[in-house]
Amino acid sequence: MTEVTKELLLHVEINLCAVIPLIVIAHQVKKSVNQEAAQRSFSYCLCGLIAVIFDDTVWSVIDGKRFTGDYIYNYVLNAIFLSLCVSISLFWLVFVMRRLGITINKILCIILCLPAGVICILNFASIWTDWMFYISPGNVYYRGEGYFYYGLVVALYCITAIIVISYSFIKNKKNKVKRRNCINLLLFFLMPILGAIFSIPISGMPGVWPFAAISIILLYLQSQENAIIKDGLTGLNNRKTIESAFENFVSSVEDSKSLYLFMFDLNKFKNINDTYGHVEGDAALVEASKILKKTVSDTNHYLARYGGDEFLLMGYFKSLIAAQEFVKIIEKEFQKRNEKTKKEYDIETSVGFAIYQNGMQLEKLIEIADQKLYQNKSNR
Repeated sequence: MTEVTKELLLHVEINLCAVIPLIVIAHQVKKSVNQEAAQRSFSYCLCGLIAVIFDDTVWSVIDGKRFTGDYIYNYVLNAIFLSLCVSISLFWLVFVMRRLGITINKILCIILCLPAGVICILNFASIWTDWMFYISPGNVYYRGEGYFYYGLVVALYCITAIIVISYSFIKNKKNKVKRRNCINLLLFFLMPILGAIFSIPISGMPGVWPFAAISIILLYLQSQENAIIKDGLTGLNNRKTIESAFENFVSSVEDSKSLYLFMFDLNKFKNINDTYGHVEGDAALVEASKILKKTVSDTNHYLARYGGDEFLLMGYFKSLIAAQEFVKIIEKEFQKRNEKTKKEYDIETSVGFAIYQNGMQLEKLIEIADQKLYQNKSNR
């Protein structure tokens, strides 16, 4: 067996080892009922990575070989490969933005997609123009004069994603969960860089994309872990996470601020279930969670579904008045929903809250907030 053949076999084996678990994950993601925008972007990254590794494997077999139609196959494979690479960079940036809660409207979507679209067109045009790349008479791939612009667009997408992640990391100084999420997102860039470094001394080793596959696998495992601590219906934190969140708040006391724990309960929720059915009751819970999530989106507050139609929120406030104003803001958001909705029922909430005192246990704090909640509920 020649040295060239050994290198080719190593290249193909590593790619196959990377792509098989990705196919399994893609199958699992496809079966998932979660249709959030961030997960759709993750799916696009996953499918793009599978395609690019498959393309790279086929190309490694035919590059430099002479056979009928060799030029056409090599040109098409490289046009697809470069287009997939720039598309994955775009999908990753979109995934990062959505994962960190950044809204992507139509105008921003067009701005983000335009560079990738132009590069994809130029890639396929190179089959005739040789501008981005060309194939030599010996059926060997070479970069063209315009390859720099392909690399520039890919780099811009990656750099933008890193900037977005870094900004979120700095912004959420006291939110350990969000900062850990940022670190995990940055790993996507670290692993391919390590792969490129490791591949330098080992001839025939494909470095970047198999290591990118490792990043995707790690992120998928993290998302599975998150699924365990998230409420399946609303996507909020579930009850299991409340104690650790409480410990984080207590251990990171903010100067001149007090820790408040709020309990929210939907009014006449049983009537919604009995009158319109449990499916509509679930829809009401999802709507309520979205209103609460929107209200705390720009804060470091912690929000969880406590159980049934009850929600729990923790956060620091400068004063009792500030906490009461926060409650009024939430009540106004529910009122806005009721004025705009076409539903036959309103969603209203009652609130009770408690102020943490040194040494107070979580159970006692919840008990006080719960008592005030039902006092307020009985007064309506």
